[in-house]
Amino acid sequence: MAREFQNMRDRNIVNSWENGGKFEGKKVTDQMLLSFWKGRRGEVARGDPLWDQYDQTVTQYEFAISNSKMELGYAQGKKTPAQMAAFYRGAAGKLPENSEAWRKMMQLAAQYKDRAISAGRGRGRARSDGQYNSASQGIYNKNGRRTTPSSTRSTRWPIRRASSTPRRKTLLTCG
Repeated sequence: MAREFQNMRDRNIVNSWENGGKFEGKKVTDQMLLSFWKGRRGEVARGDPLWDQYDQTVTQYEFAISNSKMELGYAQGKKTPAQMAAFYRGAAGKLPENSEAWRKMMQLAAQYKDRAISAGRGRGRARSDGQYNSASQGIYNKNGRRTTPSSTRSTRWPIRRASSTPRRKTLLTCG
């Protein structure tokens, strides 16, 4: 009966944290959730299998909270893909290599690294486009009109005659 009661409390605090609710009359925050699970871990001896379970629960929630904050920052434009890749590489560094969790972190790091590289290429393209536009604007400001290769020399327009004679192109020089 006591175990059922404690399991219900465990589910209630997690549910309240996930949905912005209250637990035992208090709003559940990240810090409150972590304190709760650290307290549960502290109730059992280190050799007890429950200690390992609670320790893993604390570690998982610490990562979940950090990850959620990073993803929010990325969505708001406050974090770059390079920062996200570094975050996931750091998280992978805390895990045993060749574990499923490690592979997932490294996969996320690689995906954000690819985004960072793509974004860098996009910035380079935008920079070169901006340089071209700036140079074009300078020419426009200097000459009072947009200058392109076709507007710097005379243009020849073919003119068709409206007669019954065979069509001949007559070139007219403008400029």
